[in-house]
Amino acid sequence: AFGEESFSIFNNQELINQASYWQRSGTGFPAPFYLNNIVLLVFVKFLSFLQLPLALIQPAFYFIVILSGLIGLFYFQKEILDKVDKSTYFVSCVFYLFNLYGMTQIWGRFLYAHMLLWAYLPLFLLLWLKWLKENRLKILFAFMVTNLIFSVTYAQPAFILTLAIPAALFGVLELWKARYKIRDVFNLILKSLAFCLSWFVSSSWWLY
Repeated sequence: AFGEESFSIFNNQELINQASYWQRSGTGFPAPFYLNNIVLLVFVKFLSFLQLPLALIQPAFYFIVILSGLIGLFYFQKEILDKVDKSTYFVSCVFYLFNLYGMTQIWGRFLYAHMLLWAYLPLFLLLWLKWLKENRLKILFAFMVTNLIFSVTYAQPAFILTLAIPAALFGVLELWKARYKIRDVFNLILKSLAFCLSWFVSSSWWLY
């Protein structure tokens, strides 16, 4: 399949007005996860407000998504890999962008939830690990902001698990490293609960 979801530029304000639980097409129908798209629609509206040519708005969106995904992956690798050549980071980023699944099932299908998940996954895991290892509230705040920005990801509810499962695996690994220190284990559990709570808070506007 190709081009399963259109990039809406024309009359964007009307699309923003329609971003709700109940869609007004025909006799109307419920679409509980369409509300997540309002972040993307507002972003496109902002680019239009800057009076960018319509032909540049779409590539500008793709450029920002791809760049954020690759930057997030670069720093995520630096967080989990020790003493590796910098070329390893570059090769991983190239593979992440041009692997067969990504080219056919993400960019080829033109689905925005998939694109935003692709970009957000490494950043999400980076912030998760940073929060577990460092006791800094600004990391939690950064997560809440990015979770709002990339909320289009949750237009596909299954992607919640796509983010949660690897995060849980990294969390278990950190617990295993601290297994002989009860205080550290307790702190990790509290941090995990705080992270989950911050996700619910930053996602409360589209949760029902």
